[in-house]
Amino acid sequence: MNKILTGATGLVAALALIGVAATANADGTTGNPGIDNAQLTATATANGQLADDDSVYFPQIASSHTVTAHAAAQTRVPATQQLRLSSRYHRNGRTLTFLKAQRGAVLTLRNGHQRCVKRLVITKDGRLTVKLTRAQARQLGAARTFEYTVTQSGMRPYAVKCVILK
Repeated sequence: MNKILTGATGLVAALALIGVAATANADGTTGNPGIDNAQLTATATANGQLADDDSVYFPQIASSHTVTAHAAAQTRVPATQQLRLSSRYHRNGRTLTFLKAQRGAVLTLRNGHQRCVKRLVITKDGRLTVKLTRAQARQLGAARTFEYTVTQSGMRPYAVKCVILK
């Protein structure tokens, strides 16, 4: 029991001195002008006596802050491969036709108030025809513009705004 208390006392003294050293400024001076750097170099051993830095082992304290590698940045879809409307959209139109559809992409139609009107997963490459219900067509045509967002795995999502014709 006495050995444990002696070791704990020495550890507390060493940690107290490390705390004083940690509060020192980056240029080597302390925050308190009354303390010399020579006083900070002495450390306590396990039996309470002071010793030089050369004879005391300071284990590296593991930091709780870890740095993780970021995932590779997502690549942008080239403009030549982006989904686009084949013709302009007229107010309350029930069909939208897109060109250059890629299978597996997710298409989201939003009206001018950023409300989601329809969301679908593209199942075939090439031409895509989206059919809207009457309520969806009214909701899509509620503002002057609408926007569609395309999300593909491994690619950065992109959004295109379109003007609604009367």
